[in-house]
Amino acid sequence: MAPLNAFSRARLAVPRRESQTGYILLVVLVALLLMLLGFLFFMRGTFSDAHMTGNVVQRYKDAQASDMALQIMSNTIAQASNGSPLEITAASQPWYRNVSPGTAAPTAAYWSSCLNGPSGSNCGQVPLPANVPYTALAVVQPTGRTDPYACQVSKYTAVYYDLFIHTVEQNGNTSADTESVYKLCVL
Repeated sequence: MAPLNAFSRARLAVPRRESQTGYILLVVLVALLLMLLGFLFFMRGTFSDAHMTGNVVQRYKDAQASDMALQIMSNTIAQASNGSPLEITAASQPWYRNVSPGTAAPTAAYWSSCLNGPSGSNCGQVPLPANVPYTALAVVQPTGRTDPYACQVSKYTAVYYDLFIHTVEQNGNTSADTESVYKLCVL
């Protein structure tokens, strides 16, 4: 046998490669699958957060429209009262509902049919500014409560009324109901 030179010895020292059976490919595919699932979970959270933020913004806009309608109705009631109880001065107003004290708040069915409704089922439309894309309906009804000491001016008595506001977007997607107690000082 011929003596081995240095090059031949180096070749013999290199170990043989074993055939790969696909373990690396399997590990890479599992890693990619886990990354895809993580991405989908992250995107689901992002879309969910965006949807909830949109709902909060819409609720805020609904509340703003209701507050605007509430302020307009407060001014309307003050003008209609002229220093007297609403039972006397506002009986013919479409927004005034002369019912017994303690009558429940209007329901969704009531709001859907109160415009031009039968007696006792009436409501008035609140004139919102033209740039506000809402329709607002209002109902004022007596609470039966009075307080001779609540007004700052002597000889005046506070008469309390329930004020209900129902605002609806013009496209009808969302609505808001607001209830407030209105204090009217009368002679």
